[in-house]
Amino acid sequence: MAKLPAIIDLISKHDTRSVATISNYARVLRDHGLLPKGKRGRGAPDIHPLEVADLVLGLAGAFDAVNAPHATRVLRAAKLAHIRRHNGDVEDAMSELRHWTIAESCEDFGFLLASILTDEPRRNDSSPDIPGVMNMHVTIHEVEPGKAYGSAEVYLDNGEHSFFLHFQTHSTEEEFRQLIAELGSDGFASKAWSRSTSINIDFFYDASRCLLGISDADQEPEIDPAPD
Repeated sequence: MAKLPAIIDLISKHDTRSVATISNYARVLRDHGLLPKGKRGRGAPDIHPLEVADLVLGLAGAFDAVNAPHATRVLRAAKLAHIRRHNGDVEDAMSELRHWTIAESCEDFGFLLASILTDEPRRNDSSPDIPGVMNMHVTIHEVEPGKAYGSAEVYLDNGEHSFFLHFQTHSTEEEFRQLIAELGSDGFASKAWSRSTSINIDFFYDASRCLLGISDADQEPEIDPAPD
């Protein structure tokens, strides 16, 4: 299991923000009970996949650290709204999802994100020796401060099957009408609300190795074929 400093360092390699900025987000989330509290350094508590997911949601869903706890809570509760194939076929996509290991992890976006941080999605009928996905990216849309609406998309492609999972929070009819009323002519309530973060498969690969405690030194060395 990984420690928070290791996760922050990992995220900084995939993010344009500095370690100091990411650490500030983590501090605010920790103060709001969303990340584990404890000693620093070697005595720091372990960080679990759901907590790593919360940190990712806070960083992607909030323009600044102050709004990170709100954005995290909104996005982690987003529910699976619809699924579609790359060609737009919705009905077949629902059937396709049942064949994937993540089918039971789609209760909410926070849970799914934690799942794919530790275990690569794959079809149930695929061989363990074959990579689960050739391409995967997660897009998280920024949550406007004070608003209870959040959304995100997950794209999966294993070379034969590809589809999108769309998650969003459920709003009351009154909240939905208010949201529509605030939308500008360009379809967004504000520039801040239109921002989004796309996270590619490389981050999830590195994060899973970090959470499982696998380092580069643990890799088996490649053996060059014997010369003819």
